[in-house]
Amino acid sequence: ALNALERLAPKSRRADRSALLETALELSDHSDANVARSALRTAAAVPGTRTLKTLGDFAADTERALDIRREAAVLLSRTEEGSLVLLDMAERGALPKDLELVVADRLHRSRQENIRLMAANLLPRPESREGEALPPIATLMAMRGNAANGKAMFFSAEAADCARCHVVNGEGKSVGPELSVIGEKLGRDALLESILNPSAAVSHEYKVWIIDTETEGLLSGFIRTESDEALDLVDSAGNVTSIAIGDIVERRETGTSLMPDGLSSALSAQELVDIVAFLESLK
Repeated sequence: ALNALERLAPKSRRADRSALLETALELSDHSDANVARSALRTAAAVPGTRTLKTLGDFAADTERALDIRREAAVLLSRTEEGSLVLLDMAERGALPKDLELVVADRLHRSRQENIRLMAANLLPRPESREGEALPPIATLMAMRGNAANGKAMFFSAEAADCARCHVVNGEGKSVGPELSVIGEKLGRDALLESILNPSAAVSHEYKVWIIDTETEGLLSGFIRTESDEALDLVDSAGNVTSIAIGDIVERRETGTSLMPDGLSSALSAQELVDIVAFLESLK
C-alpha cells in the first residue's frame, strides 16, 4: 500500500497532501524497518516545501534511530531543493554530526554544480595525509585493501596507532570497544564510517559524558560502570576516575565519541583502505 501511495503522491491533490504527509510520517516510526523506510519514501514523494522542511526536521531529530534519519537525509539529497535544505542545515549548525559524512558524500556527487560548490565550502570531505580530499565512499569501497599492511598501521604508534585505545586478540589498550571480532559485526561501509565519522557509529555505552562535580570540577569521558554509590568515568587516555554519586552536580551526554575526528589526515587513502581490510579480517 505504501509503495502504491509513493507512486501516486506526486500527482496528489493539493488538498490531500497534508494528510498524506502526516500519515506517512506516523508510519515512519513503525517497528518494522521495511515499513518505516517505505513510509519515509512515501512522505518524500509528497510535493511541496512543507515536505522538505519536515524531512529536514526529521533528520535533525536525534531522538530517532540513526538509520531512519540517515534515510531522510539521503532522500533529501536526491533533489536540488532537498540538497539546499541540507546545506542550509549545515550552515546553521543544525545538521547532526552523525549525518555529516553521508550528507557530504551525497552532495559532493550531486549533478548540480551549485550544490557541489556549496558542499565543498560547508561540508568539506575528510582529508588524507597528502592534504587532499579523500575519494568518495563508493571509490574507497571499491579499492583493494592489504590486511597485513593494515595490521601494521593499526598497531604502529607512528601511523594510525589504533591500539592506543582498542584491543585486538589481547594486544592494545582497553579504552574503546574491543575489536577482536569486529569483522563479524560490521561491513566495509560501516567500518569506513566508524573511522571517518566516529560519532555516527559510536554505541551508547561509549558516548562521552560531561560531568560537573563538587570536588573535581568538570570531567569528561564514557561511563564504564555505575552503581547507587559511584560511577567510573574513563577518559581518552584510558584513565579511570571513580566519582561518588553524591559529588555529581550535573551530568550531560554529548552524543559524541572519544574516538577523535580527522584520523584520516594521518593516512593515505590506500592506508585507510588497508586498515579497513584488516578490521574486516577480524572474525
